[in-house]
Amino acid sequence: MKKSIFKEGKKYTFRDYFDFQIFSENPFGLFLILSRYKFAAKLANPSDIVIDIGCGKGIGTTMLAHYCREVVGIDYMEESILTANRRNCLKNLTFKTADARNYSNDKKFNLVVSLDVIEHMPQEDARALLKNSKELLTTDGFAVIGTPNINSAQYASPERRQAHVYEYSYNEFRKLLEEHFKRVIIFSMTDETVNTSFHEMAWYFMALCF
Repeated sequence: MKKSIFKEGKKYTFRDYFDFQIFSENPFGLFLILSRYKFAAKLANPSDIVIDIGCGKGIGTTMLAHYCREVVGIDYMEESILTANRRNCLKNLTFKTADARNYSNDKKFNLVVSLDVIEHMPQEDARALLKNSKELLTTDGFAVIGTPNINSAQYASPERRQAHVYEYSYNEFRKLLEEHFKRVIIFSMTDETVNTSFHEMAWYFMALCF
């Protein structure tokens, strides 16, 4: 029988786990986030130690925790981490308030996940985040980095346009990642579909970085 990953003595309800405010405001956007995390989660091994950089309130991080041994979610927004910790019912999942540009940990990670993060910061901060992401990895580990394609910005919501500091073209994204990783594989992603189609027409980029 599989050992339970839920904390003993903590009441677990769907309402605690799921963000109904986000769902009510933007149900399509919420399921897009979950589809991106599903892709990353399926790449993890059961024995992996994983970090989710820019985890927000931990909705996607919780999904990761069901696919690996241990997960740490970090975000610089203290309010988001407080919410994530209040909802957390999993023994193998912890949340911390931290700056991803200089976060350090005693253990190295087999997998670094950072989805919908780098577009929210200036390019130099994104470089610092990616540099540190590489340093947090084990020698055989890899990172999953996701960000919107700037070509889709003309169709984006006002909220996206306001929140994003800098969005990347395919060539810019590849160049940025290759500054820090030896090998980069970039997939196109539109809605829930990840593929190798023409990058210029992708809504979103999903990169595997080694």
